[in-house]
Amino acid sequence: MTRDEAKMLILTMEATFPNYHPMDITITVNTWAAMLGEYGFQQVQMALKRYVLTDTSGFAPSIGQLVAQMQDIAEGDDLGELEAWSLVSKAIGNSLYHADEEFAKLPPVVQRAVHSAANLKEWSLMDSDTVGGVVQSHLVRNYRAAAKAMRDEAKLPQGFREAIAGMRSVPERLSAKSAGPADGRQLLEDGMDGLTEEQAEKRKRQLEEVRKALNAT
Repeated sequence: MTRDEAKMLILTMEATFPNYHPMDITITVNTWAAMLGEYGFQQVQMALKRYVLTDTSGFAPSIGQLVAQMQDIAEGDDLGELEAWSLVSKAIGNSLYHADEEFAKLPPVVQRAVHSAANLKEWSLMDSDTVGGVVQSHLVRNYRAAAKAMRDEAKLPQGFREAIAGMRSVPERLSAKSAGPADGRQLLEDGMDGLTEEQAEKRKRQLEEVRKALNAT
């Protein structure tokens, strides 16, 4: 979006929201042009129109609110938590020998919640009660966090995301040797808080069975 297009956007907001009066139009236009420069003008226009038609507050949108509108238009509805678990549950059922393939089929946001194909394989060795209880609850929580993080990241312009990724690449490479993939068994171990002594002993036996099965494969 160019500076002239940003000016048109600000004038549109002034006409649409009677209480919107920037103190310095030049600074406002320059700021909006700089922050939204990597977005297409039609994208921003559509986001503003959507905001105007659905807003009931009477206040003009912020830059972040328009970016959120653009994201909603581009992505549509998020995958629901139960839908995400359904995909993971199906993948677990075929992950004893095909974990890598099943992990690759999952949407990126679900892969982020699962962490690795190794977790799918570990979960496939557990009994159905454990998978449907502890694993499911942790997966749903992880998915909720992963979806929020990816929504926040998607709001940033592509160039800005690439710059951040470049800044992170060096420390990630340095820590790669010491930081292994997330351990699926840790989900079970984390879930032992609040269990009775009998339940905790059952969970420990399940963990031991998983470890023996993994050592045998």
